[in-house]
Amino acid sequence: MKLPIQTKEEFNEFVVSYWSENEKPKYWGVIEPYYNQYGKPIAYKIITVNVEKNYGALAAISHYGESTEDINLLDYFEWLDDDSFHSNVEAIKDRKFDIFTCNEEDLLEKPQDILDAHVRLALLSRRIKEQGTVNLDGIFSFLPNLVWTNEGPFTVEDYNQVFIIEEIPLQVLAIDKIPPFFAWNPVPTGIRVANADMVRASAYIAEGTTIMHYGFMNHDSASGKDCMVEGRISAGTKLGDNTDVGAGAGFLGTLSGGNSIPMKTGKNCLIGANAEVGTPL
Repeated sequence: MKLPIQTKEEFNEFVVSYWSENEKPKYWGVIEPYYNQYGKPIAYKIITVNVEKNYGALAAISHYGESTEDINLLDYFEWLDDDSFHSNVEAIKDRKFDIFTCNEEDLLEKPQDILDAHVRLALLSRRIKEQGTVNLDGIFSFLPNLVWTNEGPFTVEDYNQVFIIEEIPLQVLAIDKIPPFFAWNPVPTGIRVANADMVRASAYIAEGTTIMHYGFMNHDSASGKDCMVEGRISAGTKLGDNTDVGAGAGFLGTLSGGNSIPMKTGKNCLIGANAEVGTPL
């Protein structure tokens, strides 16, 4: 069967035509859904995130879907004859995938479902959105508690069955509603993390940040540039640039204890070892 798109020129014509009839989202990406044994979605891995770019790939994926008759979607990108790494094309290879789209105003509303929540966690984890610019209210009410492993997430029920069946047990990374940061996101540039288990997804780890062996960055926390984290950065906390948090030090977070005031520091702060910060600095 002849492909409807065979050259770059034909692809460009198709893209122009598609977006003349459809509205471009600000954010879009390829996602991989995970399901429990009953076919209910439990989590979504955000493979790629595009911000106001790569609309050609989005047009092809949206219009043609995973396949058309006996032609695989990847066939529509055969006109790519260079050696460049095309992240969205690579993302749809050899996996069951879907896509997400959203706009700035969507992120100001409360998250609506599991996919919406995972998109927001990814936007923060990947430094696309800064802490405080994405509404995360209520995500714990519908995110399931999952067993996160080297083979993806499982419900506790499903994992316990797999544990019995598998000859080699899966590696458990966390049992949590929030994914482990580095199992669910690419590594941000310019950081050092001595213990990758100590960071939860949606932490905003700025360029130049070092997190030592017992340093911890919680969900919805943020560091500024060139920070040293040896203590605990609680949810809702934001460090100013060049701030050092000493070993055993911490901040009152917004997830527990009734504290509704987000903690933050200015630039060039030193939080001494074992100190507990309960007011913005």
